[in-house]
Amino acid sequence: MTIPRLSYQRYRRIANEILERGGVDHSTLPTDVELLVDRLGMDIIPFSGLKRNYDIKGLVLKRRNAPGFDIGIDQNHWENDEQQCQFTIAEELAHVFLHSSMFSALTDVEKVWELINSIPEKEYGIMEQQARNVASFILLPDTSFRKYVLDFSTASASSLKRMGISSREELARELADRISHQLNLSSHVLFHSILYRYPDPLIIDEVIRENERLL
Repeated sequence: MTIPRLSYQRYRRIANEILERGGVDHSTLPTDVELLVDRLGMDIIPFSGLKRNYDIKGLVLKRRNAPGFDIGIDQNHWENDEQQCQFTIAEELAHVFLHSSMFSALTDVEKVWELINSIPEKEYGIMEQQARNVASFILLPDTSFRKYVLDFSTASASSLKRMGISSREELARELADRISHQLNLSSHVLFHSILYRYPDPLIIDEVIRENERLL
């Protein structure tokens, strides 16, 4: 099994298509993924013990007696990890649009687990990374998030300079930690979106260019 490769520009286009299909405002950060899932005609179904028994936090399930898919989420993750769970939901939604043909006959957790274990490790890693890339753009639409981070870093420039930050990674981590409290979103997700997310220019490079002497 080989997973088709995609460009970073394609990830952003797919995410924008999902947002537009769900009629969700690109300017709101973070995207209300539960509303988006609902508007796309899917349900979010909590499963007790999903992480404990299968070591997965979310999955895609084909509906048994109707067209379409639903998203399954580990119940403990759903109830107790709001910041990270938003990304998990966005990631599973991305799988629906990227890899739906693989889930077309999988109506229960056991069948999904069997599929996961049948995919070569390298290809499964690519599949997961594709979903994470699209999920980042779903949860944090590029234009709005880019502007938010630039405005936030400019407003915080004085305090950031006093910290004596010495690397792009350190600056991205500090911005992610601060913005996490503002957006109630995982700092890990924010860190990777600020430091690594294409297309060029990377957000962190724009922050440094717009705010002299941060490094």
